[in-house]
Amino acid sequence: RPRPPTWHSRTAAACAPIYSDNFDAPGNLPSGEQEGAVWGVVEGKYRLLIKSANFFEPQLIGPALKDYQVDVDAQFNSDSTGTYGLVVAARGQDDYIAFAVDADRNFMITRRTSGGSTPIQEATFAPALKPGQAINHLRVIQRGQQIALYANDVLLKLINDDGDPNSNKQIGLIAASFNRGGVDARFDNV
Repeated sequence: RPRPPTWHSRTAAACAPIYSDNFDAPGNLPSGEQEGAVWGVVEGKYRLLIKSANFFEPQLIGPALKDYQVDVDAQFNSDSTGTYGLVVAARGQDDYIAFAVDADRNFMITRRTSGGSTPIQEATFAPALKPGQAINHLRVIQRGQQIALYANDVLLKLINDDGDPNSNKQIGLIAASFNRGGVDARFDNV
């Protein structure tokens, strides 16, 4: 089990949030629709609805930063499940790392570039994750090139960001379907 670096000992409460959203109002958040997906604020949460099978939708939010901590409460709002999670280390719509979880308590990490997707961590069972439609609290902390990924306050994995270390990075939300559409992921308290 990896041990977090010493910089994890500081709590988020010690820092003032640079970006925070509880999705009570649409604000400046991305909303829209395309062939396989719909996204935007619905019922006080940010919704990513994946309508087509084998489809994913990332949405970048907030300012670009060098180092950050991002937290979100996320859940499925339908029986049809795929994955949902956080986009981190994003240097653009096609250059990011996706940290996703599924309803069977697995997590996976994928590196996306304009050339396609490469798995960093294949689907791995994590007892810290809650199953089905339960809310999971996801957290990612990036300091320099190092990224720590948590679920429900348990460190799941430490990875390195292979992107340009001098670039600012954005965060975002992502949802994906597998062999069926109708995946409805909801996010709150970013």
